[in-house]
Amino acid sequence: NDDEVVSGSTALLSVTTNGQDWSDSVPLNFAVGCSVASIYPAMGSVAGGTRIVVRGEHFRPTDTLGCQFGSLARVMAEYKSDSELICVSPPAEVASTLLVRITVNGRDFSADDDMYMMFRYHD
Repeated sequence: NDDEVVSGSTALLSVTTNGQDWSDSVPLNFAVGCSVASIYPAMGSVAGGTRIVVRGEHFRPTDTLGCQFGSLARVMAEYKSDSELICVSPPAEVASTLLVRITVNGRDFSADDDMYMMFRYHD
């Protein structure tokens, strides 16, 4: 199919409100969303600083690659491969269990929501 969108491809996008006059074209990049399969270790100190291996798929090396621990500040991720990242846990105010999500573009995050992506902070 000639209209199939391929991850990693770029298309030019322009818009019109009347079907005759078009805006200047801008590039639109297509990418498959990343997903997380597991994190290890799954616990660390509230002081932060725990080095975590994140395994999943469709990771890409970008300047905005990061990990989000619940609602704590996003931390930058170290790209190892399309299926492995390293993240360092940020400090937390209290012991708690938080969902770890990944972002490639700094805006959109992995939607995985199960026990294998939970990080437990302890005192």
